[in-house]
Amino acid sequence: MISALIGESNPRWKTWRRVAASWLLAAAFVLPPTGAAFARACVWKVTSGGHTLYLAGSVHALRGADYPLPAAYDQAYQASSVVAFETDLRKIQGPVLQKAMFLPRGSTLRDHLDPRVYAYILRVIANVHGSTTPEKKLEKLRPWAVAWLLQAPNGIDGVESGEGIDAHFLQKAVRTHKEIVGLVPLDEHIAVFGGMNDADSQAYLLLRFIQLDQESKVYQQMVSALKRGDAEAIDQSIRADYRDTPGLRQRIITDRNRRWLPEIAQWLGSGKTYMVIAGAAHMVGSEGVPALLRAQGFQVEQL
Repeated sequence: MISALIGESNPRWKTWRRVAASWLLAAAFVLPPTGAAFARACVWKVTSGGHTLYLAGSVHALRGADYPLPAAYDQAYQASSVVAFETDLRKIQGPVLQKAMFLPRGSTLRDHLDPRVYAYILRVIANVHGSTTPEKKLEKLRPWAVAWLLQAPNGIDGVESGEGIDAHFLQKAVRTHKEIVGLVPLDEHIAVFGGMNDADSQAYLLLRFIQLDQESKVYQQMVSALKRGDAEAIDQSIRADYRDTPGLRQRIITDRNRRWLPEIAQWLGSGKTYMVIAGAAHMVGSEGVPALLRAQGFQVEQL
């Protein structure tokens, strides 16, 4: 139940709070059925002037049974001396996220939502979780933070954020003493959501509510598409997901892709080999990182 997730003394809340900044973007996918066979993974090799960099699409929460990953992931890891994430995951701490997620003193969730939306949220919580008890705890949170909690990976049997592709390679990089970096500083990473205005934050919350009854099915389809390298299906799903909220898609996905390009281009010419791991949503379509790099003249090959 959401009341258990929100209880600050609950260990599951603490775990989620530590990793929540690695957004569960891919968990919103509604993937179309496909009979096509794919021999690829969501991993791309980027080359320029004799230098190489790897891009790897991530799901931020998985089950142990979803491993092993396609071989291309480990091949990219073994070939790289530096592992890069959306932000340096070692720096994510509860107080930093809590400051962004909670409203200032004297302000409540009701103050930041249309009254009809607020009433709807309470009805959905009562229907899905069998209780309206969380209302007093929810009222302290920003609308996008409520959405995060509702889509927490613990809601799907066996799925744990600690099993996600990011966490998997972070732990591996720590064990093998590889250099670890982030594409942007932590405060900028969090500001993607923390800096949302009320209109966008409300729209994001409603988008997540719409998908609550499909999350287990969506998860299975999303992992399947990622493991077979079906970038086209993932892109189609993202576009469908954000069809009515293009501004959100631009803020959460497209703007960040373009923001990362100069850093990635600099790494490519550094003389070191980087493996850049980011949500699969950032790796697909004409505005995905691989396509944007290809448009700048880099050689990009899906493995």
